[in-house]
This record gives sequence, structure tokens and C-alpha cells, in this order.
Amino acid sequence: FFEIQKRLNTWKREILPYWNSKCKSSASKKLWRKGIPNQIRSIVWTLALGNDLKITSEVYTRLKKAKNHTFIRTTSHSDSQSPNGCVETRPIQDQINSDLPRTFPAFSCFRPGGPLHMTVKNVLETYVYSRPDIGYVQGLSYIAANICLQCGDEYLAFQSLANIIQKEHMYAFFKLDQREIYSYYKVYEMAMRDNKLGKRVLKRLELLNIHPHLYLFNWMQTLFLKVLPIKVANRIWDCFLLEGTSYLIRISVALMNNFSKTLLNGTFEDCIKLLSCSPGEEHHWAAINTDQIFAAVENISLTANVINALNKLQPFSSKLSNS
Repeated sequence: FFEIQKRLNTWKREILPYWNSKCKSSASKKLWRKGIPNQIRSIVWTLALGNDLKITSEVYTRLKKAKNHTFIRTTSHSDSQSPNGCVETRPIQDQINSDLPRTFPAFSCFRPGGPLHMTVKNVLETYVYSRPDIGYVQGLSYIAANICLQCGDEYLAFQSLANIIQKEHMYAFFKLDQREIYSYYKVYEMAMRDNKLGKRVLKRLELLNIHPHLYLFNWMQTLFLKVLPIKVANRIWDCFLLEGTSYLIRISVALMNNFSKTLLNGTFEDCIKLLSCSPGEEHHWAAINTDQIFAAVENISLTANVINALNKLQPFSSKLSNS
């Protein structure tokens, strides 16, 4: 408790008041990697994401009002297909209404009548209305719900959602740009091959015909919300906002190493169920030792080749390094 309180006080007294000059200092980064205290997480996330899209509260109000007078109908990229092979088109409100209760089923606040149900619904519908180029993709509800859980203000939640979807790899994974998504898979495979245990795990999975697209998409698209307990995933979010996609690559390698016993010895079914966190497999993810997994990440470095490959995929992001 005293350690957490000490970190919180440091954030409040030494970093937040001097954000622009202190947020990327070595001392701040070291503190950041330990996890942002819950009491200030929404403030830090909002500051870290920034607002390059220049979304004001007035802009959000106008968009929200406009979407309320428009019947949004779009093709859900990840929805089921009709018998003739065409993707079904449904009113987006129906898709959102069906997705929200199962986004975080343990959280009653997102169910109809729950205190955050309408907040997340408004944020999602307004975002889809404002970005017809992306539309509604399953996975978006996880991002929006987690932001709303941290941030009580609906406008700031919308601002954060709009800006995080533009960040690093996120746009490709929500635009469903398959060519670019597979380029990120290749970067992940490079990092796995650069790791002694990771190389063995990757080789075994290849023999089982288990390739990254079968599991890595959900990890990276939702920033691990679909597989990890939300408390652990939020710490990954913290580090993603500090270091970018490079951190997600490193945590992915650490997780694969953590599950190496099963992945090196299990059957195809054992491995794919574990990696996709299928029903009944959640306990494996919940049992991860948080301190150990984050310590393991600190011992995983990306080679210059991996960093260069990421920088080519993200030419407008801040350049990555191992610092």
C-alpha cells in the first residue's frame, strides 16, 4: 500500500503538473512501466493519447446529435455471412446492443440498465457515425468499454477512442487492412525467432499449422482485453501508450514463453484453445503471475531489424528504440 501511495504522490507532484517536460524522462518512464495508479489512470491515458484529431466537446455534441437523427446501417466486418456467401448487413445499433452485454460479461455496468450501458453505446454509435471508413468491427466494443470504465466523462471517452484507433498498429487492425496486419504478424515472428525459447515455440506451432492470424489478431486489436484479466490488460495499455506497438510485440513473446510447456507438448486443440482463450481456458490466463510476466518483458529486447520493420509500418509514429 505504501509503495503504491508513494508512486501516486510522485505522479501528482512531480509528473502531472509538468507533463510536457517530464512525461518522457527516464525517471517517469521507469515509474510508468510499474503501472499507472488507478486513481489517475484516466488522466494519464488522456494526456498520453493526446488529441491530434482536434475533437472538442462541441464537435462531439454535434456528432452525437446528428447520429441520433440518422439510421446508421453498415456492414459489420466481422459478422457472420449469409448462406449465399455475402456478409450480412444489419443496423449497427442492433450489433452494438448485442455485443455490449457480452463484452465484459462479469461487469453488470455494461448491461442494459447498467450505469455505463448508454455511455458506451453513445460513444460507439457516434464513433461509427463519424468514421464510416472503419464502420463497426467487433473488438471496438472492448476498447470503448474499457475507456469508459476508466473515464467517467462521455466526451473525453469519445476523444480517447477516436485517437487510440489512429495510434500505431490500431488503425490497420480496425480498418482490417489484411496486407498491413500480416506485416505486423511477420514482425512478431521475427521477434519470436530472435528469442531462444520463442524460436522453439514458434517452430512447434508451425508444425501444428498454428499461425499468428489464428490468435494474435485478438491480442493486438483489443490490446489483450479479450484474453487477460482487465487489471493486467490495463497495465499493458499503460505501457502501450508509453512505448507503442513494440511493447505489444515484447509482451506477446513473454506470454508465448510463459505458455511454452503446453505449446511445446500439447496437441493442436490444446494449443489453439489456450492461445485463443476459448471457454474453459480462462483460468490459464488468470493464473499468470503478473510480476513475473512484466519482469520477463523487461528482459526481452527487440533487435534493430525488428525495430526497423516496425518503423517502416509506422512512418508517422515516433520512432522506436530499445530505450
